[in-house]
Amino acid sequence: MKPYALAAFFLGFCLITAANPITCVFSQATAQVQSTILSLYRDGLVHCEQAITLNELLPQVILSLISESPENILLLDENSTVVDYTVAGKNLTAYTLGANKLSVEYDTM
Repeated sequence: MKPYALAAFFLGFCLITAANPITCVFSQATAQVQSTILSLYRDGLVHCEQAITLNELLPQVILSLISESPENILLLDENSTVVDYTVAGKNLTAYTLGANKLSVEYDTM
């Protein structure tokens, strides 16, 4: 793939994902995205890392993913404890009762 085509693809991908950011189904006051880092690799793999601030009183939060086929999902709270989750399509439900920060990482094509 030519460098210009790869740069154009990456720019288009960034624009699409910026238009469809992670959101919380409950309300914006319950989960707020602090940062999002997307790493695009030559083979088409995208590694997504997100830092999210949560309302610690809610038992779960539903997040929207950038793909329906995420792989290697890892959710950690502020104490680096693994957080339980389920995935249904592009929605990830994280069971976060007591957590006030969440780190979400996954890979997708």
